Amino acid sequence: MAESAINREFKYRISKYLQGNLPTNCDTCGVCSAACPVHQAVPGFDPRRFIRLINLGYKDELLKNTAIWYCALCNTCTVACPQGVMFKQIMEVLQKIAIAEGYVKPSFFGELKKIEQECQAYRCEQIASRLIESNPELQKTKVR
Repeated sequence: MAESAINREFKYRISKYLQGNLPTNCDTCGVCSAACPVHQAVPGFDPRRFIRLINLGYKDELLKNTAIWYCALCNTCTVACPQGVMFKQIMEVLQKIAIAEGYVKPSFFGELKKIEQECQAYRCEQIASRLIESNPELQKTKVR
């Protein structure tokens, strides 16, 4: 396996999208990972690892990684972070760069939005069904 090229300027490029905030203040405490619902389901998805790869300059390794698309963009990690790392925004930037630089086809973003809508509809349906099971007096609202 070939080594990834190091791009020492990558973290500065990311920071331009974050009003100049560098992602270097992460001290890998793990609060973000503990709070992350995706990490709970997919242990290999670790916000600390993404920040570390950015800071080390592993641009290609990050942008080729399918895991950057797993992020639910729920902002839980950012809110939980005691160091103020803007992880949700960083993931959005990584996704935008991946599309802009051809790591994924632009049409994938549309497919991703469709998947997110379907997942949200499924989630709402499941919530409604379980609520009605325990509270039959509630009226079910049609999701679709």
